[in-house]
Amino acid sequence: GGVDPREWRTPPFGSFDSVPDASLLLLESSSLEGWTDVMRWASDSGEPGRAPSEGGTPWAPAFFVLWVMLGGFFSVNLFVGVVVETFSACKKAEEGSLFMTVEQRRWVKLQTSMYLSKLHARPARPREDGGG
Repeated sequence: GGVDPREWRTPPFGSFDSVPDASLLLLESSSLEGWTDVMRWASDSGEPGRAPSEGGTPWAPAFFVLWVMLGGFFSVNLFVGVVVETFSACKKAEEGSLFMTVEQRRWVKLQTSMYLSKLHARPARPREDGGG
């Protein structure tokens, strides 16, 4: 048997060979999607033009753990912020307060609280002659 030629292929999830590819890969990693696979491939990478070796880049795992912690925190906060802002805008649009002035909002709030408040005691019926 002969010797099969070997070739190095980029991983199926992307590579750091170009800035757009690297940016996309880091964005996906910060969403916590498959970041451990990317970290393993990055830690086994070596110098450009050389064969990968296990642990060839020892600082890569530390970078990825830090990136995932900071990037994951940022993306979660961004997602929560967008969701809260969207619900707030929907609520204002439903209430109609989106296009109201501050005075109009106060008036609507006062009317609503008056409508929802309950009297604790029923007032006495006035007498026919108008006396107390």
